[in-house]
Amino acid sequence: MNQGWFVGVSAVVILLSGCGKEESKWNSFPLEIYADKTIAEDPEKSADFEAAMAFWEAKAGRKLFEYKGVWTGGSPFAGAAGSVEAIAANVMFYMSPWPFSETVAGQTTSFQKNGAVQSAVIMINPEMHFCSGDCTGFWETTSQRNTYAHELGHFIGMTHVNDNSNIMYPTVLRSNDLTTIRVDSSALQALIEK
Repeated sequence: MNQGWFVGVSAVVILLSGCGKEESKWNSFPLEIYADKTIAEDPEKSADFEAAMAFWEAKAGRKLFEYKGVWTGGSPFAGAAGSVEAIAANVMFYMSPWPFSETVAGQTTSFQKNGAVQSAVIMINPEMHFCSGDCTGFWETTSQRNTYAHELGHFIGMTHVNDNSNIMYPTVLRSNDLTTIRVDSSALQALIEK
């Protein structure tokens, strides 16, 4: 199941995808998550990744992620990017070469068993023209921070919503300040309750 996040910027449509079943959720939190070297060793990418995790934790009112640092174990999944067969670790990484459409900025895929999410990977398009931080004045680029936050939403089990002020809205939000972006609190609490 693909879910898209679009942005209309200079007649370019940017899609962020998530894959997973709405009724499946993780058994417990916090979730171990790694980042590839591209994220972990770049101060701007790392700051955006940490801000995106902090965004979800603030909305949840609890720790959701156990950041384990840089992933050094090779490919975190088996199979093709479009049909992942197994996932070795929860990793956000820049996928190169990018196997999806050039307009897809991110893809989240989860592995589920018996109605529970076991593991997930977040693939980010290395060819996307991202801005970092709050992106002030960069209206022709895609917010890296918002992309990370949106994909982390799929990672924890959130699905798209029709509220255009919500991080899970299918179109990239103009606001790059995560403090003003909303989430569906009841859906989030239902996913993270013990």
